[in-house]
Amino acid sequence: MKQVSRWIARHPWPVIAVNLLLTVFLTYQLRNMHMDPDVTNALPQDLPVKRLYDKMGEIFPSREFVFVGITGGDLFTSGHIRTVSILTDSLEQFPSVQQVMSPTNISLIEGTPEGMEVREILNSVPESQEDIQRYRRDLFGSDLALGNLISEDREAFGIMIFIKNTADPSEFVEELIPFVEEFDQGTDLDLLMAGKPVVNHYVSLGMQRDMGVFFGGGLLVIFLLLLVAFRSVRGI
Repeated sequence: MKQVSRWIARHPWPVIAVNLLLTVFLTYQLRNMHMDPDVTNALPQDLPVKRLYDKMGEIFPSREFVFVGITGGDLFTSGHIRTVSILTDSLEQFPSVQQVMSPTNISLIEGTPEGMEVREILNSVPESQEDIQRYRRDLFGSDLALGNLISEDREAFGIMIFIKNTADPSEFVEELIPFVEEFDQGTDLDLLMAGKPVVNHYVSLGMQRDMGVFFGGGLLVIFLLLLVAFRSVRGI
């Protein structure tokens, strides 16, 4: 060991150069590091709750969904209803989407003398006040819509976007976010997104940013400590 120490003391610059090359090489390999912000993937497979969660994903067509909240002024105008309908139709065109549930595309179940009737809540965008009031009554009378697709105070709409099990939620969200942001800029309504895939996306971005900051800051602190301790660049 003493011989190695003497050799390092006699050849400081080659040792520094090798260490710098190794540091650069290992730092460059950080680009291959992938972070998984999904807490469910960290749960033990033998945990009963985790097994139930996985089983539910096999039974139902989609267990991941994104919620788009819509607010802004009087939502029950012909223009705003048309905007929500256009947004709903556009979201249904995404290849990764299994189903979209919106205030403009849900079905109503009504009792009839013969049994029951299932009909679409909207066949076309209501133009007259009479049609708008009928749509409002139908929407408020739907147990599915009230509290899920329209807020209890009637001030916000909601759209639920169910993602296919075969799709990657993170990739879908990366496509969805710029689309929703662009759509939001073209309307006087306010659009907000929520749901686990959206949260995971922003957590992942934060982790990547923080890793870069803390890794660089850690190297700088180590460099300064060694510089103060050895009072020479050779000691580093």
